[in-house]
Amino acid sequence: MWFLKKFGRKKISMIGKILALTILMCSGSFTREAFGSPQNYPTKPIELIIPWSAGGATDIIGRLFAKYASQEFGQTVVVTNKTGAGGILATSEIVKAPADGYKLLLQSISFHVIQAKTEKLPFNPSLIIPIANFTEGIQGCVVKGDSPWKNFGDLIEFGRKNPGKLTWSHAGVGIPPHMAMEVAMEKAGIKAVSVPYKGTPEALAAFLGGHVKAGSMAYSALKDQVAAGKARYLTIWRDTRFEEIPDVPCSAELGFQESAKIRSFFGIYSHRDVPKEIVNSIEDVSKKVCMKPEFKNDLNRMGQPLVFLSSSELSEFISQAGAQVTPILKRLGLYVGEK
Repeated sequence: MWFLKKFGRKKISMIGKILALTILMCSGSFTREAFGSPQNYPTKPIELIIPWSAGGATDIIGRLFAKYASQEFGQTVVVTNKTGAGGILATSEIVKAPADGYKLLLQSISFHVIQAKTEKLPFNPSLIIPIANFTEGIQGCVVKGDSPWKNFGDLIEFGRKNPGKLTWSHAGVGIPPHMAMEVAMEKAGIKAVSVPYKGTPEALAAFLGGHVKAGSMAYSALKDQVAAGKARYLTIWRDTRFEEIPDVPCSAELGFQESAKIRSFFGIYSHRDVPKEIVNSIEDVSKKVCMKPEFKNDLNRMGQPLVFLSSSELSEFISQAGAQVTPILKRLGLYVGEK
């Protein structure tokens, strides 16, 4: 045939291989386009890593989100608890994982606002980006129901008259409840004794067991005890009162404005290099979850108000909170710098 004479059998064989490879590549491209592109995300289950122990309030809100997000994604959102090193182990999982949106993190703004500035992290914290916020953790100073202190002023007066005798528990050094109480004690000029515990369950047990005189803890962890009269909040670390316990003053109105700046907001975070289309998809699903009345009701039953913030809104909020809290960290000698 004419083309055999013109090109020879070896060249014809080479051309055939090139054509076959081209067809194969096109087929592979089509497969990726159909099943692995950002436009078709997700095509498999998504893992949501929670840096806190199973059964705690933060774990429960993460599982609630996963439940409703699974409905919206059309794929299961699988929860994995990975505790240790103050959440650093869990966050490291996101840093090391492929930036494809199939491994997400439940995190608080305190990671960027406090932790990234008070600890030498094994990775650059800017590798972790916020996608959407969905709740605020209400936290404050709490005493037992039969405590002689009826308000925060009473507690302050006791602390001033009895240096070193006011003991209080919290769920870990550097987290917002600890920082807010420390700042309040500093402003009041009190030499109180901070007693850190491994987590909320341990801090709560010490508090309810009478091993400490007060605590700085999440309202969601003590909601039932408050309702039963076994615990009373003297103030919440906020600039406005919380509608579920309207008689409890916020710290800002008591003159402790800096403590009011140290708050916890929880949401979904991911690796910085996740494609923008996938980030948008996760943000969109998060918004849809927050629009579900049943999700809001579930959060309210836990004492967790619904607070939705988009990726851009949450990023700006973190930036503003960081600007407010960094001077406090420096004054307390906790600031180690930022990467």
